[in-house]
Amino acid sequence: MNPEGNNVPAIDVDNLTVSYGGRPALESASFAIDPGLMVGVIGPNGAGKSTLIKALVGFVRPDSGDIQICGVPARSAKGSIAYVPQRGDLDWDFPVTVEDVVMMARYARLPWWRSPDGSDKSAVRAAMDTLGIGNLHGRPIGELSGGQKQRVFLARALAQDAEVFLLDEPFAGLDAATEKELVKVLARVRAEGRTLLVVHHDLATAGDYFDRIILLNQKLFGYDTPQRMLRPDILRRVYEHKLEPFKHPIWEAAAS
Repeated sequence: MNPEGNNVPAIDVDNLTVSYGGRPALESASFAIDPGLMVGVIGPNGAGKSTLIKALVGFVRPDSGDIQICGVPARSAKGSIAYVPQRGDLDWDFPVTVEDVVMMARYARLPWWRSPDGSDKSAVRAAMDTLGIGNLHGRPIGELSGGQKQRVFLARALAQDAEVFLLDEPFAGLDAATEKELVKVLARVRAEGRTLLVVHHDLATAGDYFDRIILLNQKLFGYDTPQRMLRPDILRRVYEHKLEPFKHPIWEAAAS
């Protein structure tokens, strides 16, 4: 999907504007993400973070702007994008097993007339083993803990063999230990050369988790390294001065 090599951005957004009912949710955002980075999307509630992810996936139609994934228009790059939604957006009572959910990634790649073959089943097993949920393959999805559910949907993304992963608050509601384990998994995915865009709300951990930070509050305030983006002067503007100091060396060094 990358016709010109690694010089082509994994995600290239140009002047993207999205509104709901005439009210802007995202205004004139432009940025380009190189392959192999894990990027955090940071901003207050209602800042347009989830809107950005949904526009990249194609769930909402932009008012204007252009989105390219690995050098081609986003609408033609569905196979290159793996989407992990917020857990609250899903019906956990639907009667499917862990293996069923992960296999959905392979069905999306198959023509309607073909069933999954040995290679599809191997990809699903490998993805589940990578996430440490191979022993849960027959469990109904609704019986899992929050951390296990997130692992299932990350396994589905891995089984899709996508180049770009879009994750909408994957750590929400998880305990600290589970969150750290999932961060390690995401780091392994990044080490394989894949690109991850992650909506995240915890400023205290953002500087440790991500290679780059996107700061949003309807408009783009910046896209750069955590050291440059997580500074008090910038964050106060993004959060409209409704921001408490947080414990992290970046903040403490800049504030001193």
